[in-house]
Amino acid sequence: MNMHPLRKSHYMQYRRCPKAFEFSYIIKPDVAYRRSSAADVGTEFHTRAQFMFDKFDVEVAMSLANENVPQYIRSLMPDSTDELDKMFWNFAKHEARRFTFGKQTGYTVDDMRKYFIPIAQELEIDWEGMKIPLKGHVDRIDRMKRTNCYCVTEYKTSKQLKIPELRQEVGFYANILNNTDYLDMPVNYWSVYDPRIDQYHLERFSPMTLRAVDNGLNRLFNKIADGGPFPRKVTPLCLWCSFDDECLYGDDEIEMQRLPSELIKKKENKEFSGSKTKV
Repeated sequence: MNMHPLRKSHYMQYRRCPKAFEFSYIIKPDVAYRRSSAADVGTEFHTRAQFMFDKFDVEVAMSLANENVPQYIRSLMPDSTDELDKMFWNFAKHEARRFTFGKQTGYTVDDMRKYFIPIAQELEIDWEGMKIPLKGHVDRIDRMKRTNCYCVTEYKTSKQLKIPELRQEVGFYANILNNTDYLDMPVNYWSVYDPRIDQYHLERFSPMTLRAVDNGLNRLFNKIADGGPFPRKVTPLCLWCSFDDECLYGDDEIEMQRLPSELIKKKENKEFSGSKTKV
């Protein structure tokens, strides 16, 4: 069975709603979706964070007083809109705290180059070793000084970090990285930074998390091989689903009165306007 690669977004979509996964991965895998403004902001942040580290001069930063490091980092990122400007400043202060900690700990210039600067950014990875090939896009990988291993870092631009869900997301990446030759040491840690709310979380992977990801992927592979079932899971997230016309409003088996009121109102608005979301 030749299947197109399974990405982290597919895996997480299956966990949220198997029916949406069926539409996006099996029924219409080549459909292009319009990007939201929120996604555009996130992409811009990722790009500028990468460029910042590319331009960062460790020797210049080491010569600065600690209180001036945030301004130096911010100067490596462009002037922008109010929303991005705040995110850039939060990120500059966050990375300045990390840099200052290393400096106060006694890191040398070489240490800073090795442990402050990520070893990889916006890295495309894949693994052909599973029943279905896996693909991923890792925001960032850092080298951990005291534990002789690596940390996978995710950037999120949200209103709230959902740590249990994020464990599964980064566990997907660790699954690939720890079973391929991209790295010379294991990924034992993961972290997430959200510049919108200036929140950072770091933890060590538990064996339970990695086993759960591995088992979840194998169960999904079996579902794909067996052709399902892929039941719908009606939640408020359906309001933003690209497949609502076909999944909910185009299915005679769905009793509209049993849907949440927000979904009924969305259907009524579509009928009134005479428009439908096309996929």
